[in-house]
Amino acid sequence: MPHMSELAPREYLWQGRRAGLWVGPSQLEHWSRFEQLVGQPTWAKRDDISGLGLGGNKLRKLDLILGSALDAGADTILTTGGVQSNHCRLTAAAVSRLGLEAILFLQGDRPASETGNLLLDLLFGAQIIYTGDISKTAVDGRMRDYASAIQREGRTPYIVPLGAATMEGCVAYVEACQELAVQCESKGVEPVAIVVAVGTGSTLAGLTLGAEQYMPNTRVVGVSVGGQSPKVRSEAIALIREASEVLGMTSRLTEASLDVRTDYEGPAYTAVTSGALAALHALARSEGVLVDVTYTGKALHGLVDLCKRGELGGAVLFWHTGGFPELFSRPSGDVLG
Repeated sequence: MPHMSELAPREYLWQGRRAGLWVGPSQLEHWSRFEQLVGQPTWAKRDDISGLGLGGNKLRKLDLILGSALDAGADTILTTGGVQSNHCRLTAAAVSRLGLEAILFLQGDRPASETGNLLLDLLFGAQIIYTGDISKTAVDGRMRDYASAIQREGRTPYIVPLGAATMEGCVAYVEACQELAVQCESKGVEPVAIVVAVGTGSTLAGLTLGAEQYMPNTRVVGVSVGGQSPKVRSEAIALIREASEVLGMTSRLTEASLDVRTDYEGPAYTAVTSGALAALHALARSEGVLVDVTYTGKALHGLVDLCKRGELGGAVLFWHTGGFPELFSRPSGDVLG
């Protein structure tokens, strides 16, 4: 394994086409005031300020995924997520940048007003189809049927799955971990753990494979936000196996290697938990940085709690995957407490 100083931060592992959406590396910040609450050195990887579409982790993934779509000659991108999906918001922004058309299958009913991420979807010019309360399998079927219909009209559709959970998405976060390793070495930091929110699992998969390859003394702790946790380990390890084969890496990771915590999900996927709300307030008032309450707030609560319980001793790193526009879809009382 090469010494990290021998690897340029922009030395990409993925040899396929990119869409030109990612302008990293993202910042590595020391949260010196927030760490007083955590009780140990705390750093953050700021994928939330990645530029296009108000930022977020999906942009790294879409850079590779939409590169493949461009190679396929796609002119229409179809994807799915919740009504306040960060993934759909960034897909809409990215597709706009590329001069393509976005069709978003939003899982749920049309709300009384368009706020938060949904407002941004519309500003970016996406076509919205509300699916109502149906299963993920049913949504996937509707997207395939729609893609077939517009293909018969002479268009070239390309389906991006929920959460951009693909092999390319996993590879993007292997690269991201390599990027982090370079930054940590330059700052003389060796985190004992990376804490990250987990939805569909491809970010967790990429970081875990990347840490095995480039940061073997650092563990990756995924904080499940709900909804996908029963399947996340099996789906993540499948992505790891596919990505490691594509990248020519030897990996010994198994499902048992994946550290996924479900203690911070709350009663439902979008439910506001007291812990996430407290983490949101503490970070906003110490570092001037925002998290949302569906994803990153729950993960940040997990980081604080795990440190206070003594499970993570040493420097810790919070991988900020973005999502703050979701705050603007909620009643003020839900956010201010």
